[in-house]
Parts: sequence; C-alpha cells; structure tokens
Amino acid sequence: MENRNSYTAVGLFFIAFVACFAIFMWFMSDSDKNVDYTNYYIITNELPTGIRVESQVKFVGVVVGSVSDIAFNSDEKIRLTLKIREDIPIKADSVADIDYQMISGISSLNISRGTKNFGTNPKIITLNEGLLTKLKNNAQTMGEKLNESLLKLDKLTSDENILHLQNTLKGIDELTSGVAKSENLENLSEILKNLSNFSASLNELNLKEINANLSSITKSANALFTGLNKTQLLLADKIKSGEYDLKQTIEPTLDEANKFLNSFEKTLKELRNALNRLEDNPYEFFFKDTSGDTK
Repeated sequence: MENRNSYTAVGLFFIAFVACFAIFMWFMSDSDKNVDYTNYYIITNELPTGIRVESQVKFVGVVVGSVSDIAFNSDEKIRLTLKIREDIPIKADSVADIDYQMISGISSLNISRGTKNFGTNPKIITLNEGLLTKLKNNAQTMGEKLNESLLKLDKLTSDENILHLQNTLKGIDELTSGVAKSENLENLSEILKNLSNFSASLNELNLKEINANLSSITKSANALFTGLNKTQLLLADKIKSGEYDLKQTIEPTLDEANKFLNSFEKTLKELRNALNRLEDNPYEFFFKDTSGDTK
C-alpha cells in the first residue's frame, strides 16, 4: 500500500514538472513574438565561411538576431538578410565582422557601433573581409605579382636580349683594345697636346687684343678730360680779364670737341668691328692678316 502511494506521488510530481516546463516554453515563445525585428542586408561577392541561415548576429558581442535568408542578388552577388531587434541602434556606418570559431567551424556576424543614420531603405551594412578571405586574397595577389615578375624575367633573359648584350660587350671590348694600342695612344696624346697649345695661343691673342683696345679707350678718355680742363681754364681766364666773348670762345672749343668726338666714335667703331670679326670667325681673326682688307 505504501509503495503504491509512492508511485502515485512520483507520477504527480513528474506531471507537475512537465506542465510547468510547457508553461515556461509557451511564455518564452509568446514573449519572443512581442519583440519587433528589422531587416538589414549585407551584399557580398562570396559567402563568408561558416555563415548560414540561422547563424547568430551580434551587436558589440551581444546576440541580437540571426541570418534569416541567403539569396543571390540581381547582379549575381550574394545577399544576406539579417533579422535584428528593432531597438538595437544599427547605423549606416556600422560594420559587420566575421567571428569564426576554429573548433566548431561555425561563424557569426558581429556588428560594430556607428554614428550616421540610414537615409532610405534597404538598410545595407558593410561587411569586412574575414581573416581567411584576406589571406586568400593576399595569396592570390602575391601569386599574380610573382607570375608577372617571372614573365618579365623571362623576357629579359630571352635569346634576343642575350645576343644584344653579347654584341654590346664585344663592341666595348674591341673599342678598348683599339684605344689601348700604342700608336693610337700616341695619336691621342698628340691631339690633346695640339688642342692645349691652340687654346693657350687663343687665350694669349685674346688678352693682347683686349689690352690694346682698352689702352686706346683709356687714351681717348684722358684726352677728353684734358680738353675739358683746358676749356674750363680758358673760360675762367676770359671771365677774369673781362674779354669774354661767347661766340669767339665757344666756336674753337666746339670744333675741338667735335673733332675729338669723331675720333672717339671711329675708335669705338673699330673696336666693335674687331669684336664682330672675333665672334663670327675666331680663326680668321687670329691667324689671317686683315690689314689688306682694312686698307
């Protein structure tokens, strides 16, 4: 009789426990229905590893939703639909990162905070590349660059380029051998010596011609200053003696000044002609006798 009562008590307790659990589950499911959700979208070229329908979506580490749909977009890209609680402050500049679980192979999306509000629908979130995707892309880029380098190296070491290099080295070797011969070295030394002597003679003749021209100009200037001083003294004497006659005094002075200016102009013209001949043909200027032409 006591055993029968014990079984009855255990049965009643089990039934009560199941009823309480059912009520709890109903309450939880009903409370979840009262929560409003908003759809956000991620557009990507490739589905991230480990992401599937019902994968968790986190906001700064806290679960706030899940991936509700994965489909192809109109431009052949993949569109992920995220079902996220409406009260979560997802912004237009928020970024989704991929949290990859190495052991289980399951991934989740973790969305960061943002500051800019969404303008119009649809609400699209930017997806950062995962570590595996970055490694894959970097490896692909490095492979392409390595392939380009190998192609350039192959072109550089082609038979045509090697033949050109050999011909260039051969020409340099022949040129060096020709210059190294004793007779060529003597000829080169003689040419350099003649050039040095010619340059020295040019410098010497230039200096002599310039000195002569400067001396002529200096003499003319001294004569001009002497004439002016004489004229000044003559005028002073005439004024003191009271014999100042403007016409008779000025005319001889003007004639003398006019003659001097003509002579000075002739000297400058000769100097200009000499410089023009030197500029036009230095060789004829220094080595050809031009006295006959002048006459």
